[in-house]
Amino acid sequence: MIDAFIEFASGPWGLWALGGVYFSLVIGERVWAALRQPGVYDNREALCSVALNLMNSLIHLGLAIIIPIALYLTVFEHARLFTVEALWLAIVLAFVVHELAYYFEHRISHRVGLFWAFHTIHHSANQFNHTTAARGFVLDGQLQGLFGLAAACLGVPPVVYFATAWLKSAYGIWNHASYVGDMGWMERWFATPRNHMVHHGTEAKYIDKNYS
Repeated sequence: MIDAFIEFASGPWGLWALGGVYFSLVIGERVWAALRQPGVYDNREALCSVALNLMNSLIHLGLAIIIPIALYLTVFEHARLFTVEALWLAIVLAFVVHELAYYFEHRISHRVGLFWAFHTIHHSANQFNHTTAARGFVLDGQLQGLFGLAAACLGVPPVVYFATAWLKSAYGIWNHASYVGDMGWMERWFATPRNHMVHHGTEAKYIDKNYS
């Protein structure tokens, strides 16, 4: 089952599936808001976020998918230091490297002016919901692909790393949920929607408090 998921998520159908995850969560959240919080959901802003996502998608296909995949394959084939044959170890390494790549890219995006100029669009929404997850600029997040090459150097097979990236991207979309409350002890140790909502806060006490 794990092998089948890795093959699917790292292939061309994985992109369509990730889009399906995004729009399913967006629609589901909109229905939830209509039933539980009528009049609160900002339809215009949500449509703006979706439109930004769609406009960026074609350019993003090259910058954030084709080029990073080509670089990863090149490094894996010609510059890897090891060959990881155990699937469980490859998955662990892929997760750790991808998590660190995301963290450091995200931290730099908040600390360095040029990269904040790219990332600030993601933080420009007035409401926190699933549509915000894909709201951004085409150059935002490009450092993550470079940092992720560490996994290729360690010998993580491309399909394993790309499948891990798919799964974490899907989680990242869910992590912008407006309907998830306090998750108890998990709030201390994991990236949760509530933690990420704090990250998106605009009050001075919340600025740069976490990079979850």
